[in-house]
Amino acid sequence: MKAIEKELDRMVQELHKNQRCHICGAYSATEIHHIISRKDKMLRYDITNLLPVCHTCHMKIHDKGLN
Repeated sequence: MKAIEKELDRMVQELHKNQRCHICGAYSATEIHHIISRKDKMLRYDITNLLPVCHTCHMKIHDKGLN
């Protein structure tokens, strides 16, 4: 991963800091879920493709396919 991509990833995390989890409503939205995979370079940093979520809900999304 390039240095600029790492910096953009860090900035995306900061944008959603102190927000509620989009799934359960908890104040602990510590992660960002990409609706369309991060592999899609056109949508990787598009804010309409990002959901603030807590760790528990993020794992449920990936393990059980919840959206």
